Amino acid sequence: MPKLNEGSITSMLYKPVGMSLDESLRTDVEVENTLLRDFPEITRVFMRNAL
Repeated sequence: MPKLNEGSITSMLYKPVGMSLDESLRTDVEVENTLLRDFPEITRVFMRNAL
């Protein structure tokens, strides 16, 4: 099977209304670490939190 270079994937993580910024950031870091650990083909993860 040939390797495919399909580019970037964008996803959104929805969190509960009223979640604190600290908890939101902790959740983002946990998700980032899980993605990088479980999917070695992922080379970069970008996060953005809206206030």
